[in-house]
Amino acid sequence: MIKKINEFIKSIKSSRGFSLIEISIAILIIGIILSFGVKGYKMIESANLTSLVNQINQYKIAVQLFEESEGRTPGMENGNFSEENFWNDLIKNDFITAELSNNRPLTKVGGVISAHYDDSGIIFKVHNLNEGGILTPKQAELIDKKIDTGMPLIGRVKAYGDNCVKDGKYNKSCDDKCCFIEIKI
Repeated sequence: MIKKINEFIKSIKSSRGFSLIEISIAILIIGIILSFGVKGYKMIESANLTSLVNQINQYKIAVQLFEESEGRTPGMENGNFSEENFWNDLIKNDFITAELSNNRPLTKVGGVISAHYDDSGIIFKVHNLNEGGILTPKQAELIDKKIDTGMPLIGRVKAYGDNCVKDGKYNKSCDDKCCFIEIKI
């Protein structure tokens, strides 16, 4: 029994730990893997925002083509606008294909695009289902710059939401998804 204890103690003494070089290499590898993860996330986020801009542009073109071919605004019947009829008109006449939630197209950034009508025409609103924010101020500004002026209260793209806009500019100090946007087409 004492012989086994002595062998065990010798094995513990003879085993060595990791060297500083081995630990440094492991930390370096972990850092590289994490940096790829962050860059990958940013690339996916950018692709989703670009997809949203393309989706809005596609719907804008679809409205124009519908008006040219049908002689009326989609969703408009006897001077009254119906959002449900708006999307149905575009889908059933093969101007768009869309996965709907609550009769509204879903977006890659989450949430939906709703359609409204006022004296200036059709307005798209990008928001979540409970009408709240779906974008960070930085994301909203990026979309605004791709479509319009990049100013949240001026032009065709308007941004709204708590903490989204401060002093007439996008509130870049806010990282929360507090913005929704409206786009006049």
